[in-house]
Amino acid sequence: MYIKAKVAGRSSVFSKPELKICGDLWPSYNKKTSKLVKELKEGYEKGWSILENIVLNQSAELREIGGAFCFSLQNEDTVFIYKSLLFKKSVYYRLFGKELLWSIEPHDLILKEDMSGLKLIKKEFLLLSCMGESPLPNQSFYTNISRLPAGHLLIFSKNELAIKKIDFLDRCEPLKKARLLDYAEEARRLIDRSIRYQMEDKNNVGVLLSGGVDSSVILCSLKNMEFNVRAYHWSFKGIPAADESFYANAVSNKHKIKLRNIESDDIIRTASYINADWLFQTPYNHSFYRMFEKTKQACMADGVEYLANGYLGDVLFGPNQDVTFKSLIRSLPFHEVPKYLKESIGTVWFSKRNEAKDGTHPMLQRLPWYQNFLSDDAIEIVKDAHAFIPLASSFEEELIRCSDNETDSALELGLFYDDVHLMYPLSTRELLEFSLQLPLGYRMIPTGSQWVDKPVLRLAYQDLLPKEIISRNHRQSLDAMEEVYVYKNASQIYDFLKNSMLVTLKLIDTDKLKSVFNDRSKLTSSASGLICCIMTELWLNKVTHNEAKENNSNVSDKYFYKVF
Repeated sequence: MYIKAKVAGRSSVFSKPELKICGDLWPSYNKKTSKLVKELKEGYEKGWSILENIVLNQSAELREIGGAFCFSLQNEDTVFIYKSLLFKKSVYYRLFGKELLWSIEPHDLILKEDMSGLKLIKKEFLLLSCMGESPLPNQSFYTNISRLPAGHLLIFSKNELAIKKIDFLDRCEPLKKARLLDYAEEARRLIDRSIRYQMEDKNNVGVLLSGGVDSSVILCSLKNMEFNVRAYHWSFKGIPAADESFYANAVSNKHKIKLRNIESDDIIRTASYINADWLFQTPYNHSFYRMFEKTKQACMADGVEYLANGYLGDVLFGPNQDVTFKSLIRSLPFHEVPKYLKESIGTVWFSKRNEAKDGTHPMLQRLPWYQNFLSDDAIEIVKDAHAFIPLASSFEEELIRCSDNETDSALELGLFYDDVHLMYPLSTRELLEFSLQLPLGYRMIPTGSQWVDKPVLRLAYQDLLPKEIISRNHRQSLDAMEEVYVYKNASQIYDFLKNSMLVTLKLIDTDKLKSVFNDRSKLTSSASGLICCIMTELWLNKVTHNEAKENNSNVSDKYFYKVF
């Protein structure tokens, strides 16, 4: 059950109980919370009383509610706000005097009394956005606005604010003496169950199909369960390093699924990747927003309201740390070691498998994209990245950060809010916990004289995946599309950045920037960073021109669901 609502409010304006809920609820294993979902389907009044009882008396049971959702509940002089572990949109809040303001849209919380323009944003966080990173789950890009981390309950009563962690991941012990096949069977059971629950009553479903293992698994599973499904594929025709059409066609043809290509060549030819009218409330500091936009338009033309994807597959099933051969062997059950050693004979080993797991901050990893045009002062800030956005202390924390970040929220809020909704079949607590117990040695195995990622997924769906997907062992480079776009539309990119606020703030050096556009090698190596800076600049323009109401949050009644 998908509930389309805007969770927002102000603690001082409510005199009666009120419930606002947003997101997707699906059946769960707990009888009480299953009853809640049923009652909410039939009407809010009964559901509200059940939810109120849970919040007031047994708040730990909130983690048992199946779904990706948030809600706010006003009860007399107390406000409760909860964001589930799987909800992608951010939930923002701030204290204003003795009041609490909250909303899933941060611009609702910018008031006329606030300092205007660039003073609303921390400079290091602005650079964080330029580098393609997100703040920590409890932070936002705004100086006086906080985010409620996923799985947490906010309680505001008698002018006191408390944040309580409700949901968490249970770190189970690995399956004893389990074979690779045992993990594959368990993964398939969990993925299929997730799809059954998440896609209940959603028969006309689209899948964003890259042609990789993750999205292909989702497409095959939906088709196998007899959903009415169609595929949407980003076609990078003419850019061999980025084009995955061969694989997308292989899986869609095997299951006779209609495939619609979302073309990129017209975007490059017409220089239409960047749209100054995009309304970002937080930065979508990555590429391909325009491709998402075209995909949404195609879904609407086809009458598809739900678009599933293979998001999180790399993190859940792929190598999750700096890999050594010894670490792989140590993670395996003893009876599996001889076979592993035998397969590894003659297989070329490599020292690094996952670029960001060696203790180096991701921002420093990406510095080669930026060093040709960032100012020296900005580069020094980047080198201190650990100070204002420390690395995750554990794989569990990394999973939570991947599932709860500002970039996903910006995409949800900007495009996939009213007409088409993104679905994440691999994003469930069960699968996150399964990932915590998956041995490193089953995330990458030696076979056929090569090392293969995600063997669990490949084996789990070997009866449904075409042989081209099962045996695929390389990745296309999506950076190649950015390089082609920036190179062929260099004047557009340069004109956009040369007088930007990023230059005014001395984050971009204009002399360096000019030299980049006079050197093809520097231009192509900087392409991804330049696009990311432009996306940040687009958001920055909207922030500085935001018109807030005097002493009142911009909270609209559109899509409100109220219970009195």
